[in-house]
Amino acid sequence: MNDLYLRGVCLKGIYLVGESMTSGAFGDVYWGKDFKNTRLVAIKVEKKIAHENGFLEKESETLLELSTNISAEPILRHYAYGEAPHFRYLIMELGGMNLRELKKDTEYDQFRIDTSLWIAKKMIEALKLLHDLGWVHRDVKPANFCIGRGWQGNRRLYIVDFGISRKFKQLDGQPMKPRKRCSFRGTLRYSSIRTQQNEEAGPSDDLWSVWYVAVENMTGQLPWRRQVAPKDVLAIKQQFVADQYVQNRTRNPIFRRIQPPVSMLSLLQRLAPSNYFTVFNYSTITSEIDDDLRKLNFGDATKLEWE
Repeated sequence: MNDLYLRGVCLKGIYLVGESMTSGAFGDVYWGKDFKNTRLVAIKVEKKIAHENGFLEKESETLLELSTNISAEPILRHYAYGEAPHFRYLIMELGGMNLRELKKDTEYDQFRIDTSLWIAKKMIEALKLLHDLGWVHRDVKPANFCIGRGWQGNRRLYIVDFGISRKFKQLDGQPMKPRKRCSFRGTLRYSSIRTQQNEEAGPSDDLWSVWYVAVENMTGQLPWRRQVAPKDVLAIKQQFVADQYVQNRTRNPIFRRIQPPVSMLSLLQRLAPSNYFTVFNYSTITSEIDDDLRKLNFGDATKLEWE
């Protein structure tokens, strides 16, 4: 979208569009003002393209269901959805900076081990709520998690962007039958091996992405960062989650120069044999992360990199 075209437009009579904050392949996100309730909002905008349904209506429906069932962190509030002749828009609560931006602001584009573990725990807690409600996110990555702003507090972490999220549970709570083959959805760098091989995404695939994000946060970059071809990314991922590192807990070279936290090795052991139907004990996973944080003397007084 063109920033100059939308800036100053008033939507639904109360939401004034400000400047563009981010721009992506499917649309832009703008600052906005809600004059009725005197608050700042985020306004996501998506172009209408002939013969394409787009993602924003689906995201609006998903966010509305999630924010109805979850009253606070980790879901930002859904305020309104609408359509104009040439674009669709979603108006929602405004969050703070995302994890990708926060990491780039560090001196070496890398978080400390304790900050990385804190982030991993918060991501897993957010995904547990999502999975309990029967949804898989399918695009877990640093840009889709943001901290709070103002009264929300910068020790809160919110999960965003549900444009390709999908239901995986039936009304009775049982998992839906997975499709035999699916077109790839998500971000290549953080996608699981299963989804890259066009298998149906389940909760385990969201958690694989958390593991990759955690490793990247701790080490600065993933070994396949500069690879472009999907087959090359897949081959390197398979190399680093081979049995010799998983079953024997041999020091995995994916961690490069750091000593891998026990909780991350344990999570890898849980993920390696997982599939679409695997049910995880999230509290055990987060308790193991807490154990590692205690070893690092991490507490409420410990400042995260962005504080």
